[in-house]
Amino acid sequence: MNIIKYIDNNTIKILSKKNENIFDIDSCIDNNFIEEINQISDNSKYQSDYINEIFFHYEFNGYKFEKYFHKFNINEAKIHKNDKMGNIFISKCLKNKISISLSTRLKYFILSIINFCIATTSVLILSLLLPLYTILKYGFRDKDNISNFSIIRSKASNEKMSFIKEDFDVLMYEDSLTYKNNYLSMYNMTITEKLLLLIIIPYYSIRDFIFIIKESNMYFDSFFSGYILNHYKFRIVHKNIYEYALKLLLKHSNGIYYTGNKEDRFAICEKRLLKKYDVKSICIPHGLEYSFKRPAGLVGDNFYCTSENAKKVLTNLYSENNFIFDKQILSKMFSKNLKKVEEQKIVFFTESRGIEINKKIIESLLKNGINLYLKLHPKDNVSNYNIFKDKITILNNLNEAITNNICISRKSTILVESFFNGSFPIAILLEFTDKVAVEHLFPSLSDNSITKVYDVKELKQIIKVNKYNAPTNS
Repeated sequence: MNIIKYIDNNTIKILSKKNENIFDIDSCIDNNFIEEINQISDNSKYQSDYINEIFFHYEFNGYKFEKYFHKFNINEAKIHKNDKMGNIFISKCLKNKISISLSTRLKYFILSIINFCIATTSVLILSLLLPLYTILKYGFRDKDNISNFSIIRSKASNEKMSFIKEDFDVLMYEDSLTYKNNYLSMYNMTITEKLLLLIIIPYYSIRDFIFIIKESNMYFDSFFSGYILNHYKFRIVHKNIYEYALKLLLKHSNGIYYTGNKEDRFAICEKRLLKKYDVKSICIPHGLEYSFKRPAGLVGDNFYCTSENAKKVLTNLYSENNFIFDKQILSKMFSKNLKKVEEQKIVFFTESRGIEINKKIIESLLKNGINLYLKLHPKDNVSNYNIFKDKITILNNLNEAITNNICISRKSTILVESFFNGSFPIAILLEFTDKVAVEHLFPSLSDNSITKVYDVKELKQIIKVNKYNAPTNS
């Protein structure tokens, strides 16, 4: 009898009569895994705008466990830690008829029912309150004929897309429920359109609730939908008000729609409505592309890629989009337009997850005599690095940090951005999960424009050779 034990969201243990082996969960990801997950994506039947997110955040992780079930002929499972990944593990055990303790199953079922009840109550209440808030908060629409337009949903998206306003004569709207930047609110409507919110949003929410349950059941056991619905309990109503407001704007549009969304629920909502109203679209993504297929694809008749390699990978995955690699557009997206400075720094950019990995890398760099500067991820905290406070310098200005420096990161858009700001980008891959991300998941990070290193001695030599010789993107 072979037993699989879930330790945490990074680790599993395989136990047999003779052996006990510990695995990094991501160690199953290789080219074959990507091919198989693409096949699952192709076979997925969906109706909701959430399918790509459900596929990535849940099924993609769940399939990792199924790989181990089949490889090691697993017939019993144990769990050490109950968390999001642990619930995925339990559900996949139930779906594959792998024995798991009664107490674990009971706890899983009870929590699922509680989550389902909380999600149902939250969605019903918000389906009445958020439309009412929108009616009272926002004004009336003053434009009936719209040419080119875009909806900005975040600071990151605005930073990448603000140039289109002047360059392509684009009318800028904002999703003012989540982001404010003095653009027009997409939620300005006529009085009739506002009143209809109170009827249409509850209907949309019930529709999405049912679709999410169906799509969860496609991949997992019937109780797992409670956990997914709980995750979306505050997100469903917002997406539906966005959908309603976008539909009104598209009805009055005779131009091109520009979006920074790629494959999330907002992107797939946009894709569906753009097709319905026959509006052409251009995607200028504010994040990195993935190298595996999503069931609902990507939004954008024309899609600007962040690297030549990303264009190649995405063209092989999707036939309905025109993928473009344009250095001029990318320069406008990423360039901070700062003057070149004399002093070139060696900057390590932390990530918000894997703080211990960040610290391990910093310690290794310092031990090898590298004069290091640190730029924290927005969700990271300087207190995490107090042990290094006398040995490193913290940089607060992102634009200066990515300009004309040697920029080191594990797996981040920073590596792409720094290249377009005259810096020398280096992906440092000391941990297995980082290697998997760069080599198999993010085609732009595996692009030749980014140097990959696998140990600190190699990094030190590369720094010595390349200091003051940052690549040009022209």
